[in-house]
Amino acid sequence: MKMHRNDVCPMWVQKLNIYLIALVCFGLFTLIPGDLFAQQRGQGTMEVAERDEETGEALLFNFDFTSNELKNVFEWLSRETNLAILASESDIRDKKFALINLNGVTLDEIIEKIKTVLARYDLTFVRSDSLLIVTTFEKATTMNVPVKIIGPDPGQVEMTDEIQTYIIQLENASASEQANVLKPLLNKQANIFADAMTNALVVTDVASSIHRIVTILQFADEGERFPLKIAVIPLVYADAESLEGTLENIFEDNEADDNPPQRQA
Repeated sequence: MKMHRNDVCPMWVQKLNIYLIALVCFGLFTLIPGDLFAQQRGQGTMEVAERDEETGEALLFNFDFTSNELKNVFEWLSRETNLAILASESDIRDKKFALINLNGVTLDEIIEKIKTVLARYDLTFVRSDSLLIVTTFEKATTMNVPVKIIGPDPGQVEMTDEIQTYIIQLENASASEQANVLKPLLNKQANIFADAMTNALVVTDVASSIHRIVTILQFADEGERFPLKIAVIPLVYADAESLEGTLENIFEDNEADDNPPQRQA
């Protein structure tokens, strides 16, 4: 059977049209901005804003994304810094969060931000030099964490979400009494106990929570003969903040009554 020229041409024209359509589709695909795909994947912006000119070490960072997984952020930080981050796949899988318009931040600042996110998932960091271990709060309290001995002075407690142990030496207030009263103010997995021999409290929790109870202990430990008593009273209907203001006004009025103005001679 002979094929005429007129029969062959349409076949080649058809193949040529398919080929051209494929090229056009590929061209359109490559012209779509990469940022659009990054946003669809939830990557957003993670970049080094400033490096040390001599060593190349990353100094400042920019973060701006509305949905990203912890795993992706940890992998990126490990590549761009000298941090070694250890985390169980099951602990961080499908854990998403947002960092919006966070520009020119240091490594320590971004770690503190991520710690706040981890707390929502009952996770935390245990840091040792350049090693960060991501683990559950319950496991972290049993690991080797920083230990500090202080008096009832909140200024000696770091305002961080890192898990730490503080030995708080009391002078007047009873450590045994305070341990039972203050327990509800700590995280559920936190540890607190009293050493009756030294009248000291030993507390393991995130440092920001310890800071809160040390602020209370500072007032409780002030009285020499009659140290203040602490009570934690759960409220059912009243608002704690408005009630706090009311009680402060009452105490101020009582102080004014106890100290009447002196009459001038």
